[in-house]
Amino acid sequence: MFGKSKSLEVRDASPSFLPKKAPPMAKKTSESTVMKTNTVTGVDVSHLQIGSRVWVPDAKVLWRVGEVTAVLDDGVVDVFVPESPDDKHQVFAASAMLGFDPSHLVDHADIAQMNNMHEAPLMSVLHRRYLIDAIYTFTTDILISINPYKSIPMLYDIAGFMAASKAKLDCELKSPHLFSIAEKAYRDMRLGKQRDTAQSIVVSGESGAGKTEASKHIMKYLAVASRQADESSKGVGHAATTSLHEKIEECVLLSNFVLESFGNAKILYDQDGRMCGVSIKHFLLEKTRIVLPETNERNYHVFYQMLAGLDALELAELELVAPDEYEYLTSGNCIGIDGVDDAADFCGLRTAMDKLGFTSATQRELFQVLAAILKLGNASFVPVHPQDREACQFAPEVPLEKIAQLLGVQAADLEQKMTTQTTVTGRGSILHMKLTCDQAQHAKHAFCKFIYGEMFNYLIGRMNSTSAEFVKSKSFIGILDIFGFEVMPVNSFEQLCINFANEMLQQQFNKHIFVLEQECLDLIQKPPSGIMPLLDEQIMLKRKTTDRQLLTIYHQTHLEKHANYAKPRFESDDFVIKHYAGDVVYCINGFIGKNNDNLHEDLMDLLRAR
Repeated sequence: MFGKSKSLEVRDASPSFLPKKAPPMAKKTSESTVMKTNTVTGVDVSHLQIGSRVWVPDAKVLWRVGEVTAVLDDGVVDVFVPESPDDKHQVFAASAMLGFDPSHLVDHADIAQMNNMHEAPLMSVLHRRYLIDAIYTFTTDILISINPYKSIPMLYDIAGFMAASKAKLDCELKSPHLFSIAEKAYRDMRLGKQRDTAQSIVVSGESGAGKTEASKHIMKYLAVASRQADESSKGVGHAATTSLHEKIEECVLLSNFVLESFGNAKILYDQDGRMCGVSIKHFLLEKTRIVLPETNERNYHVFYQMLAGLDALELAELELVAPDEYEYLTSGNCIGIDGVDDAADFCGLRTAMDKLGFTSATQRELFQVLAAILKLGNASFVPVHPQDREACQFAPEVPLEKIAQLLGVQAADLEQKMTTQTTVTGRGSILHMKLTCDQAQHAKHAFCKFIYGEMFNYLIGRMNSTSAEFVKSKSFIGILDIFGFEVMPVNSFEQLCINFANEMLQQQFNKHIFVLEQECLDLIQKPPSGIMPLLDEQIMLKRKTTDRQLLTIYHQTHLEKHANYAKPRFESDDFVIKHYAGDVVYCINGFIGKNNDNLHEDLMDLLRAR
């Protein structure tokens, strides 16, 4: 992300700039109530004079500007707040206020130009700009983006932006916009001091912040910029180069359509200013979502699109029914999305796959795998004999023959491999162990996650192969669309993985801008006692460790021994990690199951034998 040249990062935010918890409002009593807060450092009361302007906390808009009217005893200040809808005169502790500078009232396009910048003026200027549809704001070479959840006319007029940019000097080029980020990366790759220096654009933000849309607009701008570079070159073979360029540009846009259904992507461009190839790499494919979507969230879109878009004959051939009949699609309690037409999206997906060279037969095989995953999700296991619960088999109602047909394996082999496990002892002896119903259920989930992951890898490999003229350049522009830091009402293994990835990105960013302390990353990843290594150890050693026992191991290893680790005040199934963005409480329930993606060799042999 952050190479030898300056990095370019786009961080998205939701349209509401207010935090979930605002400072408490002053209670209306016969006497003034002093407002206090533990989230700010305050101002030095000795520097305050009557008429001084300060930032004071406000329960509705977070911060407002006020004027000191009196400095009372014990660090208490009487402040006149002209824009307050309630009492204009309020009393605050000096520790609850923040310093004011006249530059705070200027709508800076780059907030780095602001003096004494802190939380209050940052939130204020972003809010003021958002209200006038100025959704982009720079802070040096970082772009803050606020999703407007509406269309802003001419905001993404590439031709107009390029024309305006040509009329400006380089020092004036920095208009806060996604295109400025894309143009800076493109120029540095082609014309920078070190032409072999790769460029990266990181698009980070929470769900719904507009990351995918931002990535699309960046890719479109780079496509236009590279096409113009082709057109400006008058060498021999220009027409052929342009034709190739247009073909690969189409591949980029079509691949993005496919990846929106199956996952996210990273797009590469070469250093010469022409889009001479594209390579897609994926990171953080959330395989847990396949078997256990979070509450109020859907599984991957392709499942719903397939069920909505296949015709009646195709649905009958695959023996598929409505999405509310499948456990993997209903466990998140969310099937449809307002304003989303899954059938239309599926039509677009098939069109994109057709143009990318996926034959009808190949597409049918992909849909067969998806159908098999849905049917396996509904499959359950029962004991072979009521008195013997140490061995299991598929329940009688499971359509075993159809699942095996969809996967291209024998039904007997599928059941045997799913319900037994072969282990080789240290002396070379081979043991065939029967699995309990719970163990087979875990094996089934791991199997579904594995085959979906392999299918996703296959899709990426095929789409990369469509760019046969790809030039392996030393330099590229990488676009990474990634979840930002997550703090949910209940945080589990998925949030730990996402926040760990963001800690790593923050480390790279801080190396670029500041100096990072390593403690939190070591807590999560450093062997042998990090959070992740301890979790992996329980699985590799095949210990029958419960989530609660794992929590006890975490507490024994890190509690009161690591500054970034804590536990809640009251007894619970939670632990706390003190991240750079704040403290996050993680629920240990499900950690071992969600991290256990390993397939035993019997199931691997089943797939190899196809």
